[in-house]
Amino acid sequence: MHIKNKEAETFLSKKFKNVTDLQYLAQGWWAQAFSFNCEAGKLVLRVGVHLKDFLKDKFAYQTFNSPDIPVVKIVETGKFSDKLYYCLSLFCEGMTADKLLDNATPEVAASIAPSILKPLYHIHRLDTSKRTGWGLTDINGNGIWKSWPEYLSAIYNHKYPVSWQEMGRTTWLDPILFGRLHQRMQELFVYLPHQKNILHGDYGYDNLLLDQEHKVTAVLDWAEMLLGDELYDLVSMNDPWVTTPEDTSFLALWKKEMESGQEEIYNFEQRLECYRIHYTLFSLHIFTAHQKEEDYTITAQWAEKQLL
Repeated sequence: MHIKNKEAETFLSKKFKNVTDLQYLAQGWWAQAFSFNCEAGKLVLRVGVHLKDFLKDKFAYQTFNSPDIPVVKIVETGKFSDKLYYCLSLFCEGMTADKLLDNATPEVAASIAPSILKPLYHIHRLDTSKRTGWGLTDINGNGIWKSWPEYLSAIYNHKYPVSWQEMGRTTWLDPILFGRLHQRMQELFVYLPHQKNILHGDYGYDNLLLDQEHKVTAVLDWAEMLLGDELYDLVSMNDPWVTTPEDTSFLALWKKEMESGQEEIYNFEQRLECYRIHYTLFSLHIFTAHQKEEDYTITAQWAEKQLL
């Protein structure tokens, strides 16, 4: 999917009288983004294949937005074309967390990392008493699995519904390695907590905007929101197969914060092992679907040495 500036401008000119300064912002796996000015102010247009992703952003704004968890206001969603959908939101100033960290010295990066985690602590403390189900959520914030282990076992990605077993028969995905890792993950389910937390599901990277004082100005893209164990959010913030300095390891910072608040972390090592395996399996599945063979090979080789 690639939308040209001219296509975006034509679409917007049918909605607004005075569209100016249209700029391409970014393209991810699932959507493209543009900023522009109009009589309604400065807005962002996103175009993607999955309407559900935009509706989950709308739910997050309506339900979670606060000074502690800043979520961008969604103005409108709808059909962009026969196969694509759009989302209009307010423009928010800031630099993405990944760019900020990439351009920072080790000392500055170490000072930024704690700021990045602050909204996540508040997300994990949101009330879940009225949330049903577990795992990946629907547009109303309810999980679509009966239990957290059931979600983990599924290795489910609604954007790539082909199972890992089918991929093992038709692609380079190694079904033997995948199966061994999957079995080891299931053996660890007995150590998982029964407490249900709201998880962002894809926190950090280009899904956070920070200002010049390194304060988070927006938590973006709630498409992967989950109901489950808060520790899982931390695993996905630093790829397990990439060596991370201790002072910029979000997992290490989170653990230190929990311990300083005298919160007992039950079965930490077993939960961490379980979620590292799941995150690795999930990544191997996506790398295969996206035809990223080099990324798959590097991750699979690491997994065989470190997770089995």
